[in-house]
Amino acid sequence: MDPVRIDLDSVCVEVRDHSTKDRVQVLRNVSLGFAPRSVTAIMGQSGSGKTTLLRVLAGWLTPSSGTVTLNGDTRLSPKMPLRSVVSLGFVPREDVLAPQLTVREALDHAARMRMPQARVRRRRSELVDAVLRRLDLESAADAPIGTPERSVLSSGQRRRVSIGMELVSECSVLVLDEPTSGLSGLGALQILRVLARIAASGVTIVAVIHQPRRDMLQYIDQLAVLSNGELRFAAPPTAAAALDRLQDRSSQVASLLSSGPGVNVADIVVDHIDVFPLVTFDSLRAVERRERAEARRTQRRLHLGPAVTVDAASSSDEEADLAGEVVVVPAPVLARPRAPRRLPWRKQV
Repeated sequence: MDPVRIDLDSVCVEVRDHSTKDRVQVLRNVSLGFAPRSVTAIMGQSGSGKTTLLRVLAGWLTPSSGTVTLNGDTRLSPKMPLRSVVSLGFVPREDVLAPQLTVREALDHAARMRMPQARVRRRRSELVDAVLRRLDLESAADAPIGTPERSVLSSGQRRRVSIGMELVSECSVLVLDEPTSGLSGLGALQILRVLARIAASGVTIVAVIHQPRRDMLQYIDQLAVLSNGELRFAAPPTAAAALDRLQDRSSQVASLLSSGPGVNVADIVVDHIDVFPLVTFDSLRAVERRERAEARRTQRRLHLGPAVTVDAASSSDEEADLAGEVVVVPAPVLARPRAPRRLPWRKQV
């Protein structure tokens, strides 16, 4: 399984409105990258274009303009969609499972259908066992799937079976449409934990996530938020706090992000996306560069030395009061050597 990077550059998608017969633009100039070994969560309110973006990635919808490239050099087209170039797995919103099969039988059947015949005979059983371990389904391997109303499996386990039916194809790209929808908080957290584990093996994962809890953000590498078909936010969730340092921030943005340490950044960005500036990796890096430059200018202006930690065993009472504190020691101001005095030319003779 080779790592796959997907890049969207100014992608626009137009569809026909059946009521007015007019062309409606549902995606507008979306530029976004999906790196291997990462989990990208796509968020947005209803009608923001999340499902349309997934359909573009899966190759089921052709962009009206813009480009989709693979690993920086292969340009995809309607005649060469992503699914024809790499192994792609798609997990729909609703579980499509055979109730009469056990978990192991369902994965084995999917492997039989998806794998090349020569490899099925040789390593199908090993692959199914590996997928069961990766999805934490070993204890339920021989349990019947059943129907949602009458099943010994939890809703989270059923969703993991759906994911496993795509993993047996050894896909390089995994696209999921709201994999945490309808699950309990613990079940949704376990899904994100499993996705992070899958991504660590080299898979590129893109998923529409509906209102992730704060403890789920640790398993998300990139949070992309759409609003009215436009990309408004694309950065790691942990970097969202840097928004209040952007130069073009509004007072409303600053107040939202200073609501307290327990605030869910994902909810704030989605609920108040219209007041947020466009935030990308580049804009956050620009903020960091600007702050580092300002720190260097301040250090030069004040002639500051390195920061040190005061030792608790210091002999001085004044220093003992500062034990454990980080202080900045003023650097010694070195006198500039005086140039040698030149004598008048008459006295030089």
